[in-house]
Amino acid sequence: TQADTELHRGFDRFFDFLLALEEASLLQKKDILNAYFELFECAQGPHLPPLFDMMVAKLFPDKGGFCAGANDKDQNVLINICSKVCKTIMRKLSATHDTEFRGKIQ
Repeated sequence: TQADTELHRGFDRFFDFLLALEEASLLQKKDILNAYFELFECAQGPHLPPLFDMMVAKLFPDKGGFCAGANDKDQNVLINICSKVCKTIMRKLSATHDTEFRGKIQ
C-alpha cells in the first residue's frame, strides 16, 4: 500500500542519516545495529522482508561491508548484534510458511 511504501521510505532515510552520523564519527556502528534490532523487535509480518532487504543493502553492499575495518573486538560485537537481529526476525516467522525468507536470513 501507499502507507507501507512511505513507511519504508522513511526508514530508508532514517538509516541513511544514521550511517552519515557514523561516517562523521558521531555514532558507533553498534548503535546502528542496535537501531535495526529495535526496529525488528517492533516490526511485524509483511514489513519484515523489505526491511531486512534494506538493512542488508545498506550495511553489506560489498564483501566485508559494514564490519570492514573494525578491530577483532568490535567485529565480534557487531556480529553478535547481527545475530540478535536475525534471531528476532526468525522468532516472528512461521516455520512452514516463511521458508524462503528464513533461508535468506540464515
